Amino acid sequence: MALQTITEEQMCHFIENLAEELKEKEKSKLKGLIALLIEKIALDPLSLECCIHYKIAVDDSLTMASPGGFEPPLPP
Repeated sequence: MALQTITEEQMCHFIENLAEELKEKEKSKLKGLIALLIEKIALDPLSLECCIHYKIAVDDSLTMASPGGFEPPLPP
């Protein structure tokens, strides 16, 4: 799945599942897990609006197709 095709609904579902998983983790392991998932948190000091920038790897290698369709194997 390409990053451009992720919908807001899919992202919300991902975050909800993540929240449920975090509830089940030991508190001592949460800091490291959160550090792996969050790139940065930006807080606007005037409006107190918060923006979380996630580190979510999107591997689209499985959805890549050959431009011409099926390609026969290369000769040895």
